[in-house]
Amino acid sequence: AEELFKSAENIIRFDFGTIRPNSRSSYWITRAEAEVYMQRSIFLMRTGKSEEAITLGKLAVEKSKALMRMLSSVEGEPTYKYYAKGSATLALGNVINQQIAMGQFVNAEWSLRDALKFARENDFNQNHMVNFNMISSDILNGTGRFEQAFAYIASSQKIHIDQGMPKATSRWMRIRSKELTALVGLTQWDKAYKVLQDSYEDAKGTLYEPKNTIDGKLIGLIQIKNNRIDDAISVLSEAYKND
Repeated sequence: AEELFKSAENIIRFDFGTIRPNSRSSYWITRAEAEVYMQRSIFLMRTGKSEEAITLGKLAVEKSKALMRMLSSVEGEPTYKYYAKGSATLALGNVINQQIAMGQFVNAEWSLRDALKFARENDFNQNHMVNFNMISSDILNGTGRFEQAFAYIASSQKIHIDQGMPKATSRWMRIRSKELTALVGLTQWDKAYKVLQDSYEDAKGTLYEPKNTIDGKLIGLIQIKNNRIDDAISVLSEAYKND
């Protein structure tokens, strides 16, 4: 991965400057820069270089905002607008998710407010907003505001279903995970177990079953609290083995 990133960065540094600039080439160059910086940021976070990751993630956000400003010069190209908004959504969400992962919930909340303001000003639709709803629930869960998280979780679920997306997907299971976290936070063990059972049904026979997509320690805790001890031992043994 490191070698691939170096190659991509060399292309940005040396090759892009040789391209004759016009509205379309400038658009694609800026989009490429945003994508490379964001993916590099994710890589750095996963290799423990959190400060560098945040810095590069913010650079990706600036590039994605620049991409949005270019849309007026490529009028009549609906796919350009689609990809620009998608890039901005991912870049903005990446920084906030990294701040959450680092426990910087105050910074994450301010970053989310800025992201939502930018999304409103640029007419982002519900397809884009589902990502911000999921991030909102993470912040609220992470700061103990479990009741408030449910509104964003329900909104995420509705958007997902309204889009005609199947439940056996990674996004649906991420939403389920946030719902389970909120229920556990409120010690609503019966409801949590029901949602867990529904989650198994949602993804039965696919790669997206809870054992593959939801934290095993969360599953085990819910099973213990519902006196499903044998099931809990099985799940927790696997979860701790993978630590």
